[in-house]
Amino acid sequence: MRARAAALLLAVALPVLPAPGLAQDGAGPCTLTIREARYDSPTGRYGHGVLPGGEWSELEVGLDRRGPCGTAPDRIRVKLPEALVYEDVAPLVSDLDGDGRPELVVVESHAAHGSRIAVYRASGAGSGAGLARRAVTGFIGTRHRWVALLGAADLDGDGRKEIVAIDRPHLMQVLRIFRYHPAARGLVQIAAAPGHTNHRIGDAGLLGGLRTCGIGTEIVTATPDWSRLQISAYAGGPIVTRDGGPNTPARLAALLDCR
Repeated sequence: MRARAAALLLAVALPVLPAPGLAQDGAGPCTLTIREARYDSPTGRYGHGVLPGGEWSELEVGLDRRGPCGTAPDRIRVKLPEALVYEDVAPLVSDLDGDGRPELVVVESHAAHGSRIAVYRASGAGSGAGLARRAVTGFIGTRHRWVALLGAADLDGDGRKEIVAIDRPHLMQVLRIFRYHPAARGLVQIAAAPGHTNHRIGDAGLLGGLRTCGIGTEIVTATPDWSRLQISAYAGGPIVTRDGGPNTPARLAALLDCR
């Protein structure tokens, strides 16, 4: 893999134009809030195949409406252009900036450039209601290179949520933490640590995730050889990781259950 490709995921994204099916972001006479979301329309056009059944061409989003919303729908669908698919287990709905209106975090994969993380927000009103892409990371840079989401939470206790993901869980195996900056429409990496994975090729699901056990939110991952579990914390400085015991279903369940 080229050295340049390894660096592209770190790029702070500039505003991007919505893809077909996405509404332009803007003020409207009502407030639309994302309530739920799911991927739809499985597709084989990207053909990566590391996540069985995990490549999709459409996204369906349920909305809550407040105010004089007129004909604004309570469900909308986004259809990606041919060059893009959603490559993920499930969309992540989370209020990243603490304004009471959840954002939607997804993984998009490009036919030539691999995966990126994207943040969407409900936008518009009436017949113009839809989703706007508010922030993205850079694409990894190479086809069939994936980023796997772990979740979003306030890891350092500052009142803002961070997005947690594994960059190339089968190859590079780097834990990355991003912060959403809505005013700048960007996702900024604030910490990274090598030696983490949360997926094996062919598995339909992801290992680990985030847990809150009375001492802040921690990240549960596996070692690159899949033999051990790991618990990581971020407090504003480097990511600190400790051993979590053998990678067994029972031990994983205990860790996620704070035992």
